[in-house]
Amino acid sequence: MKAKLKTLGRALKYVWTKTPIEMFIVTAVSLIEGLLPVSALVVLKKFVDVFTANETYAETGLSSASLAVVWILIMIVQYTIPSITTYLLEVTRERCSKELSMSIVGKCISIQGIAHFEDKQFLDINDWLSFTDRSVGPFLYQINDGVKYCTGFISIFALFASFEYWISIVLTVSIVPSMIIAQKRSLEKSHQEEALEALSRKARYYRNTLLSPAAVKEFKLFSFNKLFKHKLLELFSDMEISNVRFQRKIRNGDILGTSIRIIAIGSIFIFMLGKTRDGTVTIGSFAMYLQSLFQFSNNLLMIALVWAYFEGSYNYFSKFFNFLAMEDTIDISRSRLMLVECVEAIRFENVSFTYPSGKQALRNISFSLKAGERVALVGENGAGKSTIIKLLLRLYDPSEGSIYLNDNAILEYDIASYRCKFSGIFQDFMKYDLTVRENIFSDGSGNDDIMNEFPGVFPESELEKLPDGMSSLLGTTLGGVELSGGQWQRLAILRGLAKPHEVLLVDEPTASIDPIEESRIFELVFSRNEGITLCVTHRLGSVKEASRIIVLKDGEVVGDGSHNELIVTNDYYNRLYMSQASMYESKP
Repeated sequence: MKAKLKTLGRALKYVWTKTPIEMFIVTAVSLIEGLLPVSALVVLKKFVDVFTANETYAETGLSSASLAVVWILIMIVQYTIPSITTYLLEVTRERCSKELSMSIVGKCISIQGIAHFEDKQFLDINDWLSFTDRSVGPFLYQINDGVKYCTGFISIFALFASFEYWISIVLTVSIVPSMIIAQKRSLEKSHQEEALEALSRKARYYRNTLLSPAAVKEFKLFSFNKLFKHKLLELFSDMEISNVRFQRKIRNGDILGTSIRIIAIGSIFIFMLGKTRDGTVTIGSFAMYLQSLFQFSNNLLMIALVWAYFEGSYNYFSKFFNFLAMEDTIDISRSRLMLVECVEAIRFENVSFTYPSGKQALRNISFSLKAGERVALVGENGAGKSTIIKLLLRLYDPSEGSIYLNDNAILEYDIASYRCKFSGIFQDFMKYDLTVRENIFSDGSGNDDIMNEFPGVFPESELEKLPDGMSSLLGTTLGGVELSGGQWQRLAILRGLAKPHEVLLVDEPTASIDPIEESRIFELVFSRNEGITLCVTHRLGSVKEASRIIVLKDGEVVGDGSHNELIVTNDYYNRLYMSQASMYESKP
């Protein structure tokens, strides 16, 4: 209970801080909404008593006609104000959803390491938080309802206390079973939503894959559409069964709670009827108290329901605040030194690394890179090549040992200034549904002659085929032009070459390009860069022009030298190279 109240208090403070004016107006309107029903009942009581001559004009100061007008005005306000409240809540919801989304995005951007992004639990939480509309919207409506019904409950409680105080007590006790049932229902609903989240995520995957343009060919050829449709139907069936069971529990609980409330209200009704017959209570008072019975009961029940439904908001905001408090997976506490000097050397000293899953990728490796060198990292899949790239980019920190840039450990450098010195060309590159220019230059501005600066990477003739040249929108999601796999890969290569850098990291960037063309691109990369170039590949025919080749096997350095040296002195490298040599022979 304490944790729930604390989290909901933080959530309310967060929402109020982000939208103070809107929340103040919503709260004020909610208070008015809570007072209007009681005000209408009091005026109705006066009207009936004046109309039936139980009270005179001299006693009330108002005629029956005047009271009728006042009652009508109150009713007009009472039934029109909800539309104003809904408008205010929806405006506030939009702003809060934007603020929540930007807080989540900001947190993701601020996390410098990538271990979280490769963790399924983190991705599940991020997926849950991405549905801000299902959390912030209900939370705002719950706040509105809580203020409204609490105000109504207090005002009617005072009304009954001035007549017979025990009526308020009896009505409150009669609501307790419904309150308990509502609380239990909310907890079960929250658990059901969490249980169904995995099924919903699967359903989204199956549905999105069925509609994915990239999957159409295989779906048509291998009839995967039947398999996915069958899986989707099974999921919907499981979700439907779960929902029916839940609704059955709700029905049974509602019948019990409602029966107890009606018995209590009926008993009080009989008591008040007797008071009216003997003249103790006026007809107007009887009408007012009779209506108040149902309103009191309804307000108290709604307060219980609002509190119960806060469970869903609590679950969301507890995850949200825990997400914002999540620590980075790399050490940035020491990263204060601005890297302004040129990169002269990079040095690995006894570096070992183990992934969070427990898989050891590197074992006590040491080597150095110097400005002007073109170094290739080679080895079989799983040898640890890409892990070295991740460590250099500070996406992970070493488990043991240290990496130095010039004379300082890379952990000491400000991470933004450190990464400014690097650029990369990756195998798992992104295909952005943006313009050609924005795919190359992240800020959308850049030299349109970039194709000529790096001839052969993305031929000018291919650019001319696009409808708007560098301004052509790519990707079918937003209605753009779809490129081939090789064209996308060439754009990714241009992206890496175009970014100002002193260290270029090239990680298996040419999977969609044939080996001979790959050799030409590597030749271009090696010839154009003046800083440090580190290339990762398992296609050894592309790296003969490298000044050095570092050979990795099972996370260890087993060779370091030029191609000509290693082909003679290193049996492992010789065996790897000869197994691929035929791929790089030009065909006549």
